[in-house]
Amino acid sequence: ESSRACLEALQSMAKEDWYFAFPAAPVIMVGCIEWTLGVEAALVKMRETSEKDALAGFNRDWIDCIGGMVELVRTQLPPLHRKILAAKLVIDVHARDTVETMLNMGISWVNDFEWQRQLRYYWEADVDDCIIRQTNTRFRYGYEYLGNSMRLVVTPLTDKCYMTLTGALHLGMGGAPAGPAGTGKTETTKDLAKALARQCVVMNCGPDLTAKMMSQFF
Repeated sequence: ESSRACLEALQSMAKEDWYFAFPAAPVIMVGCIEWTLGVEAALVKMRETSEKDALAGFNRDWIDCIGGMVELVRTQLPPLHRKILAAKLVIDVHARDTVETMLNMGISWVNDFEWQRQLRYYWEADVDDCIIRQTNTRFRYGYEYLGNSMRLVVTPLTDKCYMTLTGALHLGMGGAPAGPAGTGKTETTKDLAKALARQCVVMNCGPDLTAKMMSQFF
């Protein structure tokens, strides 16, 4: 209910008020839906009309929106409000960089892989719920309570990890990020759980771990 109200309020409320009128999770989720719909609308406009700079125009508006958030975050805000804006800024800056990459690559259609590989959020009327898509995978938004938490800065390697892990989850399998200690394997997995709003249990293995101890997680 809160998510639906947040989505409906996006069109009617001033952005400065909308950021703080709802819990953090719906604000971030609806912000991702807004970006996905905006990019797809621009790509469709580029394909079906002669307006070849539709995507560039959308990105200029998006950058202006980020600028507005930056101005807002510099004012005197309660700590919780500041955390909402900080998390949304991290996600929106990655969204801006994604569109700039697409512009540099000359992407002009929604079926291009560079767009399909992104984590895309939709509000689908037939299920009346938020659906997350990436490549050929589809997930329902999990609505796991995660609190007002910070988000990970997404790099190209993070995107590749997301694609691999969502593909594995879609097939009912698991993923195993591998690499040296301290490179962000756990944080990447935790941030994907935040993006999908799923529960994430972190456990450090040791030689004294038993099956009984493992069973307590489930």
